[in-house]
Amino acid sequence: MVSTAFEILQDKPPRDHMCLSICALLLCFPIGIVALIFSLQTRHSNKWNNRALAAETSQQVYYMAVLGIVLGSIITLAILIFLTVDLFSR
Repeated sequence: MVSTAFEILQDKPPRDHMCLSICALLLCFPIGIVALIFSLQTRHSNKWNNRALAAETSQQVYYMAVLGIVLGSIITLAILIFLTVDLFSR
């Protein structure tokens, strides 16, 4: 019996993106908290074999975590540039 790619992907549970959520939590706390909550919800849905909810929250986790990492990086970089310019302008 030959398995199609869809059948193989259907057997894997959706990822919870916990590492991304923790990185987002460290860089941008408010968005990171939301990403972490959705990540835990994805993990819980996977545990109870609710694939539809797990897939939906997995996608939300990914977008929230990436948003938190990008915003946190931009804010950190802006603060570092501001402090460097302020330090060397004296």
